Amino acid sequence: MPLGGQPEEMSESLDRLERAHAHASGHRAELERGRSCGCFHCCSIFPASQILEWIDDDDVDEQGQTALCPHCGIDAVIGDQSGFLLSRDFLEEMRARWFEGSSEAVGGSGRRRPHDGPP
Repeated sequence: MPLGGQPEEMSESLDRLERAHAHASGHRAELERGRSCGCFHCCSIFPASQILEWIDDDDVDEQGQTALCPHCGIDAVIGDQSGFLLSRDFLEEMRARWFEGSSEAVGGSGRRRPHDGPP
């Protein structure tokens, strides 16, 4: 058995983060059913009603389907209807997985609101 089962635990943790990340885009209906959201870029937790900007317009009604965080403008929002507990620790884990480290690890598009200017 590996020391302390660490490789297996790491694999389970990465799998959990991958599943959670699937709820970070194309999620308008899911977020609108929920009450709260969290951003795994800036680690803010906020009411779903604060989301004002959406990207990824669909062909049917030309409404964006992916939320931009109202605090940082990044498309790294996950809602309480995702099945994952929205805690600061969880958001920090997601941030470490998708935004820190090598460029291959970055998940969200890193889109900023147009009025924010260059990063």
